[in-house]
Amino acid sequence: MRRKFISAVALLLVAGAAQAQGPDMQQKVAALKQSIAENQAALRKYQWIQTTKISLNGEVKQTQVSQCQYQGPGKPVCTELSSTPAEKPSGGPLKKKMIENKIAEMKAYMDSVKTLVAMYVPPNGEKIETARNTGNVSFSENPSAGTESIVISNYAQKGDNMAVVLGAVGKGIRELVINTWLNDPTQVVTLRVTMAKLGDGTRYSASKVLNATAKGITVAITSTNYSVVAGN
Repeated sequence: MRRKFISAVALLLVAGAAQAQGPDMQQKVAALKQSIAENQAALRKYQWIQTTKISLNGEVKQTQVSQCQYQGPGKPVCTELSSTPAEKPSGGPLKKKMIENKIAEMKAYMDSVKTLVAMYVPPNGEKIETARNTGNVSFSENPSAGTESIVISNYAQKGDNMAVVLGAVGKGIRELVINTWLNDPTQVVTLRVTMAKLGDGTRYSASKVLNATAKGITVAITSTNYSVVAGN
């Protein structure tokens, strides 16, 4: 009886993997990849203001404002416009050293955060295709919200998952909901990206909020004031 049960479970797993790699899923993934590529191409003519707020245990510790735009291939380049100073070392030598170490640790962590966010935003078409080919893509619908989701497991790191939430057909990506980890698989973080739409229909990540619960750190990144770069 147990052997029959195990065989039945195995068949269900195989069927699920086959569905993820079937023609319907292949079409959905192809449409998603095309949408991402077209949208990224459209974004390259814009510049915008990016505001990053770093909070520790609910208290904002630092705010940085930058101007960003694409310069050649690759990720956008951001130039800092202003920044509130991080905690300044004060007190006796021991306390100053502790604060300096804390600032250095926070800076190193933020560098890791930037790298992590870039792994998921924007989604990478090749990684999505790889996930589909290995049976790591599933599909679900939420009729009451008028959305559908393509969920990708083991997308950028082992054990992670990213839900790409789409509007009705042709309406583009509404949000990304990501569960992953930073530096160590036990250091779980969540990243939620809310998309908005410009006048020409181009979508952009209006808000990115990363929560590292174990460290009590929240990083909130907002993008505003989009304008076309001269010459585009």
